[in-house]
Amino acid sequence: MKTSIKLIFFIFIGLAIAQTDVDDQLKGNRKQLNHVQDQINSLRKEIAKTDIKASSTFEQIKILDKEIALLTKSTRLLTNETQLLSKKINITRDQLQVNRRKLRALKDQYLNRVVHLYKYGKIQNIDLLLDAGSINQALVRYKYLKFFNDQEKLVIQKINYRVENIQILENQLSLDYQNQRQALQNKERQHTKSLTRKNEKKVFVERLKWNSQNLSKQLKSAEEEYQKLYEIIVALERQRRLKERRGETKEEYTLNLKDIKKNKGKLPWPVKGKILHKYGKQHNSRLKTTINNTGIDIKAKAGAEIRAVFIGLVSTITYLSGFGNTVILDHGKGYYTVYSHLDDFFVEPDELVDAGQVIGLVGDSGSLEGSKLHFAVFANQKTENPQVWLR
Repeated sequence: MKTSIKLIFFIFIGLAIAQTDVDDQLKGNRKQLNHVQDQINSLRKEIAKTDIKASSTFEQIKILDKEIALLTKSTRLLTNETQLLSKKINITRDQLQVNRRKLRALKDQYLNRVVHLYKYGKIQNIDLLLDAGSINQALVRYKYLKFFNDQEKLVIQKINYRVENIQILENQLSLDYQNQRQALQNKERQHTKSLTRKNEKKVFVERLKWNSQNLSKQLKSAEEEYQKLYEIIVALERQRRLKERRGETKEEYTLNLKDIKKNKGKLPWPVKGKILHKYGKQHNSRLKTTINNTGIDIKAKAGAEIRAVFIGLVSTITYLSGFGNTVILDHGKGYYTVYSHLDDFFVEPDELVDAGQVIGLVGDSGSLEGSKLHFAVFANQKTENPQVWLR
């Protein structure tokens, strides 16, 4: 019996800790979700103030692309919320089971006491005091009887506590089910909006192909966005070196990262596909202009898995209009790999990922050429030809 009570106690404590952990994750996820929704609302206000019809096709695509990225992120967070709520629901069910088991045990305990009193009657308690051989013995017996009366009161209090606790848990379970249904409905709405915006984008991209003026803007924007990406890499490297000097580098980061330089020319491809644009200067015959490609563009099927080419730390997940959804991995000692135009991603900032781990899916965010992956390698704040690194 004692072993069973101890087991129930440890199960109860374990469930309480698990629920606290899930609650914290839900709060963090909800905070991110609210932030993304604020960004969506701000973008829609910006759109309302802008004369979209008078805007260039390229500007319209940029706005749509940004909204698609936010809707995708919102959908991912809502998916995460439904999964966390499922965990919480399961934990609450287990807590209810434990509480009902405890309540049943308490009721049995109290019932046994009531049966005992019914059989022998309280008169036995008076006889026990009267039959005492001395006043001291009577006092001892009185304390003994009072202890059992106090125990009865304590059992009743425990029964009431369990009943109240079960009611609270049942209410919480009902609320969690309601929140889960709401999250699923919101997820479906966001997904539908995202598909609508993607179809609108396709129409605008078709128009853009035949407009030289818009194509020129596209090339200029790509150069501006590269500068933003470069500034992000510079800031990340500065932060990494500062942490290293201060001894604030995470232990798992120090212990697990390997020397990427020794693997030059041996890294796996991040995705299977055909190279659309090589690294370096690329000539556009139609516009008679040359741009500098900071990485390689790999044409791949939408939804294809993108894998990390080497073990690294997720240092940044961001959106840049020329690159779309972008994940940057830090491989230590000034080396970074960049994965852009993602439709979705499956990693979180500060997460340590293994070589070959899926970090996202191929998409066309920030792309005017359909689904593709822009893959770049930075070494000491300068780009290098990714093909030299890949096997």
